[in-house]
Amino acid sequence: IFIDGSNLYHALRANIGRNDLNFTDFAAKLCGERRLFRIYYYNVLQDPSQRPEGAREQAEFLDALRKTPYLEVRLGGLKVSQGVPVEKGIDIMLATDLLYFAWNDFYDVAVLVSGDSDFVYAMQAVKNMGKHGEVV
Repeated sequence: IFIDGSNLYHALRANIGRNDLNFTDFAAKLCGERRLFRIYYYNVLQDPSQRPEGAREQAEFLDALRKTPYLEVRLGGLKVSQGVPVEKGIDIMLATDLLYFAWNDFYDVAVLVSGDSDFVYAMQAVKNMGKHGEVV
């Protein structure tokens, strides 16, 4: 399971007004009868100098995530552009992992959790590889 953390966070806040999620139960629901190999959670670290409270809350959240079985946290960076912090490297990191793992036959089915249409091309590439990889 490949999770675009920021995208999931904002979708949860916008659609149900909360962002707490039991990742173990969530993964079980996504896998159904399939065996879970690993969950990859992608996000960036909040800058404590910009948002001290947000950085503290995120640190607690990431500590809890790291205790989730089969879950690996992968962090990108932030760049400030015109005074606004912007994620850097997350989408390409996730897409690269998705393609690398498919190319090496590390999965039969990948579940991508994101609402970002930028991943459509990577998902199409996995499909066109002609290997066992499938993205849902």
